[in-house]
Amino acid sequence: MSNRKYSDIIQEEFEQALSETDVDFERKDYPWSGELIYEAKSEDDTFTLRVYSSLDKRTGEARSRGSDAIRTVVLHTDSGRPVLKEKRTNRIQTWKKNLKKKINKLAKQQGNVKKCEECGNTMVIRENSNGEEFYGCSWYPNCKNTESL
Repeated sequence: MSNRKYSDIIQEEFEQALSETDVDFERKDYPWSGELIYEAKSEDDTFTLRVYSSLDKRTGEARSRGSDAIRTVVLHTDSGRPVLKEKRTNRIQTWKKNLKKKINKLAKQQGNVKKCEECGNTMVIRENSNGEEFYGCSWYPNCKNTESL
């Protein structure tokens, strides 16, 4: 049997997997999202590690096959912008192991985010009008420093 086989996930199973990471997650209920979202803030509150579960928040069950992967991202708490690239975890049989590894890695990387060389604030990932991503200072518009990804 291949590991690439699609796996149905339920809320209880997902939350159990999160509890087995090095991070203490809290479930969030955002009106703009139809899926269950979990977050954990860094000790100094500068960063938020967010996990988009791909589970329907009304039923706690996986959304339809192929509609979405589990996504993890580290955000700058004040601006809500990503500071590290989003990571995707496919809903296949090895999803738990893959997700836990990505979460633990992102949690460690929070301490190594890029700092602005001009003002010392955190650099966040932004997108220009052509859809190209770059680093921009989180203190924009006060600091307009940018760097290539």
